[in-house]
Amino acid sequence: MDDTLEVAMTSVLEQLDPGAFEVLVVDDGSTDGSLEVLKRLKAKFANFRFITLERDRKRKLGWTRNISILAARGQYVLLHIDADDQWEPYLTEFVELFHELEIASGKDFHLSGQQTGIGKRDLLLKFGPFENVYRCEDRNLMMKLANRGLLLFMDYSVYRKRLSRPKSKQFQKSWTDLFSQMLFELRQDELGLRYFKTQLLAPFKQGHQSFKIRVIRALWVIPMFLFLASMRKLKMR
Repeated sequence: MDDTLEVAMTSVLEQLDPGAFEVLVVDDGSTDGSLEVLKRLKAKFANFRFITLERDRKRKLGWTRNISILAARGQYVLLHIDADDQWEPYLTEFVELFHELEIASGKDFHLSGQQTGIGKRDLLLKFGPFENVYRCEDRNLMMKLANRGLLLFMDYSVYRKRLSRPKSKQFQKSWTDLFSQMLFELRQDELGLRYFKTQLLAPFKQGHQSFKIRVIRALWVIPMFLFLASMRKLKMR
């Protein structure tokens, strides 16, 4: 990620008031040049901090996110910025929108947009935390909050662009993310069955994804569903 990290973080730091916002990065034992990039950013921006951790195979992305929330100094947290995204200057607008909704409702809640979310730090610590998993940790937490009536989802996209990376890395990440997301959906009890049926029928319906992707998902979902069903039977014995 050292090839995109500096551009991504600078796009965030340059649009936020340093007196009102801090930007915190957790380096989870990186072995590329990310640490040097973080040191340069810290020297340039007074409101930038980073935490370095030793590599631990047992610590997944979900727990790393918990570490960032625990270390945050503010009352509110804006979650989470990917290291390969360049953000247009709309984050402050998203924060202002959240506070307007907060005042109008008079209640604590977490606001989730298309790529990022905001809420009180203590709310996430109390009703979270993120599960110690590598994929779908954010969706899992959002479901927890939704079940408690603490989630407000808004179809709000903060403008960004994905920074270019080697095609081999893009390809691997895209398919890994797709597989993990499907596996997570199928594990959701009754919702998993509904998801299974939806994916089977997807190639025969119009959708925002290409026909090729919809066919691949339909082919993948059958063995995945059968595998999870067999695992559930084994646990019941």
